[in-house]
Amino acid sequence: TSIDVYVGSQDNPEGAVTWSSAFAFDPTTDDKVDVDPPVEGRYIAVRFETPNTTAIAWKLDGYDLELALLGKF
Repeated sequence: TSIDVYVGSQDNPEGAVTWSSAFAFDPTTDDKVDVDPPVEGRYIAVRFETPNTTAIAWKLDGYDLELALLGKF
């Protein structure tokens, strides 16, 4: 079963999050999600969702982020 991963950003804490399109992640075969194009913004957000057609229970045990400073904010 695939999980949709969204990565978003915002420039200030009160601003709206701009979300990427979904990146499909299958925990039985995948070990990472490559976010391309990179997300730009001061504050980064991550959202995990099961597609509407899937009725399966799951839980998130944890995740890691690899970040690179691409410019001066």
